[in-house]
Amino acid sequence: MFSLFVPHQEGAFLSGMYPIHTGLQHLVIRGTDPYGLPLNFTLFPQVLKGLGYTTRLVGKWHAGNFRKEYTPTFRGFDSHYGYWTSVIDYFNYTDAFEPDGLSGHDFRRDLKVEYPEIGSYATDLFTNESVKIICEHNHSKPLFLFLSHLAPHVGNPGARLQAPKEDIQRIFLY
Repeated sequence: MFSLFVPHQEGAFLSGMYPIHTGLQHLVIRGTDPYGLPLNFTLFPQVLKGLGYTTRLVGKWHAGNFRKEYTPTFRGFDSHYGYWTSVIDYFNYTDAFEPDGLSGHDFRRDLKVEYPEIGSYATDLFTNESVKIICEHNHSKPLFLFLSHLAPHVGNPGARLQAPKEDIQRIFLY
């Protein structure tokens, strides 16, 4: 059984505060939730930017999105490639954990909706984007790359863990 009742680890990592001190000790923040990691907290990437770092986020963002001020590029990241909702399908990038069955496409590059080819595996998309960022980065400036993979999650409620067919078939060869 899958449960969304887990402490808010991303908010804790970004703020340096236990979830109980940020008000995010309950559910992960879903796409329709009207709150986020409070704006009065200075986040880790904001501190690093002040020290001259380039800051990049690839993957999930679980710190709120109901107003643009709560999204990654307004919270210290120079760029974001990934999704804002609680979890997405690995192959069609839809969020299926919204109340009342609300769901929709959730994949972005910064504030713009992005449409990767349907069927591309999200784990590969995030890994490839991270490698591209590292390879194209100006190495005279420090880089903070936060790769927050979807990989620990089931893509849709009641579904099995999703992976490319060739990876699943390889398991049965052993």
